[in-house]
Amino acid sequence: PPDPVAALAVGRRVNLPPKMVTIIQGEGLLNDATALTMLSVAVAAAVGGEFSFHAAVGQFVLAAAGGIAVGVVVARAKRLVRPLTADPLLSNAISLATPFVAYLLGEALHVSGVLAVVVAGLIVGHQTPQFGSGAARLQTNAVWRLVDFLLEGFVFLLIGQQLPAVMRGLRQYDTSTIVIAVAVSVGVVLLLRPAWLILTQWLPRSLHTRLGGVAEQDDTDTPGGALRAGRAERNARGLTAREVVALSWSGTRGVISLAAIFTLPLTTNSGDPFPDRDLLLFCTFVVVLVTLVGQGLTFAPLVRMLGLRADEADQARVRNEARSAAVEAALARLDTVAAEEPDTRVAVNTTRAQLLTRLARYRGRLDLLQQSGSSELPTSPEYETALRVHRTALEAQREELLRWRDSGRLPDEELRVLERELDHEELLLPKRAPS
Repeated sequence: PPDPVAALAVGRRVNLPPKMVTIIQGEGLLNDATALTMLSVAVAAAVGGEFSFHAAVGQFVLAAAGGIAVGVVVARAKRLVRPLTADPLLSNAISLATPFVAYLLGEALHVSGVLAVVVAGLIVGHQTPQFGSGAARLQTNAVWRLVDFLLEGFVFLLIGQQLPAVMRGLRQYDTSTIVIAVAVSVGVVLLLRPAWLILTQWLPRSLHTRLGGVAEQDDTDTPGGALRAGRAERNARGLTAREVVALSWSGTRGVISLAAIFTLPLTTNSGDPFPDRDLLLFCTFVVVLVTLVGQGLTFAPLVRMLGLRADEADQARVRNEARSAAVEAALARLDTVAAEEPDTRVAVNTTRAQLLTRLARYRGRLDLLQQSGSSELPTSPEYETALRVHRTALEAQREELLRWRDSGRLPDEELRVLERELDHEELLLPKRAPS
């Protein structure tokens, strides 16, 4: 299974197009579940000492279907308890427990626990913006980034400690056997990926995933409609030759492959040693080394050489179109509130004035982007100056709060509250204009 962490980290630095980022992210989820489910079927056949193709296919289908069903059940159960988790800390704790519950339940039912985790995660992640609170999302995202970083590091550390034992186990094999096994493993990993990508391009266009909305293609007469229709058309196309080459080189293998291969049992059901276990472990180490280091270090130069780069201006247009639509929806809702509750007119007018200011800013950015006619973000000296002044004002506020704390006029606990307010305000500022 590919490990998209390295490829995505490099891809974002070189501004890889969003469609390719989405493909790498998606396969990082679904291919993990598929690969690990197939591995469990293969291990069961090796441990049992016999193999039946029909039985293996049936076991795979049962494990996959059961894992999907368990993931759906866990996701629905999490949705039912969501009203009870108004506290962000409690919501965060449930978020951390959900994948373990899905996995353990799947394994207890002898279906794919990994696929159960993936399906539950996809459903919960899709529903979180609709049902979760902003405070819970901010905290959960921060915690999961830290957990992911620590788990990746610990797994590599623990597995790396096993390498000397694996090397000692290779003494039972001839050098030629080791070289052939490694060459076949690395060759299949490197060649099968582009072969599969090329094969998928021969499929009917209707089977290609449409990242753009079909409805967007029907509003070419509206402001920005032609841009949206063109964007949807580009997203609906298959991959170009350059994109196939880049995606072929993005298939780095990493911690998932290493963790999976170490699940191989030491013995079979008959008590015999598991066949070629040490050789399989070594082949996996080499595959990870070749792809993670070799492909990971050369992926950025390859992407630059191929000229693959996201249309930054188009991305900024999408964001500002969505921001404008959201503000317009808010203004319409305020009209409804003012009509139904006359006592709220003062508050509604104040909020409306703030929203109109934001809407004017978003539309100004859209005008600047549409006039540029380039894929690069146009520079706006006035906007850059406004951002710099805003950041200067935030820094002055922080310095003054610290002076209050140091002089004893502001308790440390209150400082944390006010600092958090300024931090959230700073997070809303774009890194570069106009985003």
